Amino acid sequence: MKILHSLTLLGFISMISLIFASPVSADTCSSIYGDGDYEAALPLCQKEKDYFRLGYIYSKKDDCLNMEKYYRLSKSSDAKGNLGVHLIYGQKGCEKNAVEGIKLLKEAISKGSTGFGDVLGDYYKRKKNNMLAKTYYKKSIKVASYNIDWHKDKARESHTELVKLFNNKEKKEFYLKNLDLPTNPTKWEKDMAEMAFQGLKNVLNTSEKLNLFFKDSTRKAEYRCEIGEDLYNRNFLTLLIDLQKQKKKDKFIGRLCDDQKEYFLALTFENGLGNKEDFREAYRLFLRAGSKGNIDAKSARDRIRDKLSPEQISEATCLADYGLEPSMYGKWKCGW
Repeated sequence: MKILHSLTLLGFISMISLIFASPVSADTCSSIYGDGDYEAALPLCQKEKDYFRLGYIYSKKDDCLNMEKYYRLSKSSDAKGNLGVHLIYGQKGCEKNAVEGIKLLKEAISKGSTGFGDVLGDYYKRKKNNMLAKTYYKKSIKVASYNIDWHKDKARESHTELVKLFNNKEKKEFYLKNLDLPTNPTKWEKDMAEMAFQGLKNVLNTSEKLNLFFKDSTRKAEYRCEIGEDLYNRNFLTLLIDLQKQKKKDKFIGRLCDDQKEYFLALTFENGLGNKEDFREAYRLFLRAGSKGNIDAKSARDRIRDKLSPEQISEATCLADYGLEPSMYGKWKCGW
């Protein structure tokens, strides 16, 4: 009985040991390839018929014959794209075959590997064929997986090159299109919208920026605030002329962000544009703008300080606490 009990206990312990034992990790094509040991990975990849990795390994050996063999056996669109790159430029021991290379790259793009559009875009740009270059750069920025670094890098490179090839009209159309985001935008779509916004500031004139500023699509606070700031800082006189022509000065002030309204009004009093020149009132409004977080307000106050007497500065500082449009009592209290 004791012997039976001991055997039962031993069997139980052995079973527990099996349950908690660490599994033995077997080497695979993927694991060895991932470590960069391509020579050791080669027989494993052949055994597993991992044609894409075999093609890549032979490309590292500059063995075009075997590289092409395995890339063509692979069903991966990236395999076709890689082979296309090497054929179009005559790399990895291959003879240059631009016709076949272009064919393979187009096939890779059509099957979802959009990053190869950047390769064709560069190819056609070197050939001075800007129309086809733009066509394939556009395909590259329609990236399906922004989580893969290679696709992300190619999309960004294509975006940069595409903008260089555009004329001003094409840039405006491209940026405005990318500025309107879908309901559930991807990270890349958000990035392109931000790049579009920054680009628009440099290609739109004052009237066009005003139209964008008044559009519903600029209700996003960060866009509206930044466009407003760009408008009054870049060319204040042109802005006021346009606002007066369109009779939209009050509407413009109403859409400015909170810390910008007083700052804009202060500029009108400082410059005597849109309001009679009044440095004391400008100083008061710059104080109010600064209290709301406007980072330009302090330097603006310093700019006009020497044009005011100590008494005027004291009056403006006092009246700044009485709102945008102070009451008669506030003015009397501050000696205005």
